[in-house]
This record gives sequence, structure tokens and C-alpha cells, in this order.
Amino acid sequence: IGAVLVLATGLLMAYRYFDDFLKIRWIAWGLGLFMLSGIIWVTALVPIQIKQAQLARRFAENDNIPQEYWRLGRIWMILGTIAAVLPLVNVCFMVFKPN
Repeated sequence: IGAVLVLATGLLMAYRYFDDFLKIRWIAWGLGLFMLSGIIWVTALVPIQIKQAQLARRFAENDNIPQEYWRLGRIWMILGTIAAVLPLVNVCFMVFKPN
């Protein structure tokens, strides 16, 4: 819900202060990166977390951690880092407003 509120309030503010805010490059890039981060979360990170939780329930019973769990953990770490860095790039766009 927090991400939806951030997106909604950001779009409302941009619409209020700029007539055609998507023509302003730093706003368009910021919006695109924010959406890309959300897409990574919804399509990859959450499903990986669900799969890892299922695997964890299984290995909690027999103490054997499958290699798939560790492989998913590495993928999650890479994609999670990307999804976390994208909003930080947005902060740079908001602060420096490059053309």
C-alpha cells in the first residue's frame, strides 16, 4: 500500500505543478524507474520469497536444505539489490533534476 500511496501522491503533485509532467525528462525517468522497481518486486521477488518459504517448511522437517533454496536466494539478492537501488536513483533525479 505504501508504494501505491507514494506513486499516487507523486503523480498528483506532478500534475498540479506541471501541465504535461511526462514531458519533463527527470519526472518521466523517475516514474519509469519506480515502476520498474515495482515490476521486479511483483514478478520476481515476491514469487521467490513464496517458493523459499515453501522450501523452508520442507527442510525444517528433515534438516536438508536443497540447492534450489540457495539458488533462489542468490537470485533474490541480485534482483533485490537492483529493486532497492532504482528508488535511490529516483532520489537523485528529484534532487538534481537533470535535463
